[in-house]
Amino acid sequence: AAARSQNYADADKYFANITSTLDPTSYKAWYNYGDYLFGRSKKTVARNAFSNAIKHAEADLSASDKKKVSEAKKYTSRSYYKLGDIASGSKAIENYKKAVSFNTNYWQAFLKMGKAYENAKNYSGMLNAYENVISIMNKKRKGKYIVSTARRIKQLARAIMFKGVAEYNLGKYSSAIKTLKK
Repeated sequence: AAARSQNYADADKYFANITSTLDPTSYKAWYNYGDYLFGRSKKTVARNAFSNAIKHAEADLSASDKKKVSEAKKYTSRSYYKLGDIASGSKAIENYKKAVSFNTNYWQAFLKMGKAYENAKNYSGMLNAYENVISIMNKKRKGKYIVSTARRIKQLARAIMFKGVAEYNLGKYSSAIKTLKK
């Protein structure tokens, strides 16, 4: 609440307290602290917070309680995603890959992975990443798409376009034309 109201002094005190005295092993607290720091462009410190979130989530990743495992996967995946946003080049790709290894439907990570592959001129990696986004966007659970309609339409169009760009750069011109017409 302090961070959202831009009362950064209070937010800094809160996060310092929660990550050191109240529960220094809380991966949720470390993730939220990292997210707060990331939003304030303090990426070096945010990187450390996300790394701590991952480190402290490890114990719950092998727990017998499915809810604990699910929660640990969620925060681990999100932390790797943010680490990908902080990094560049192959390190960003590596972090996005780790994010999707914990959440195979993490379409946002696949989108950013595709962009990182494009920047590296690795068009086969780019193609694969955008094909994953398209696949996720078309998944249904209980008869409904797993991604909300408004978001799905926008991101699906984006992924299809970039898939066509990847195909073009790979010399698959007829596929690129077909894809880009979509």
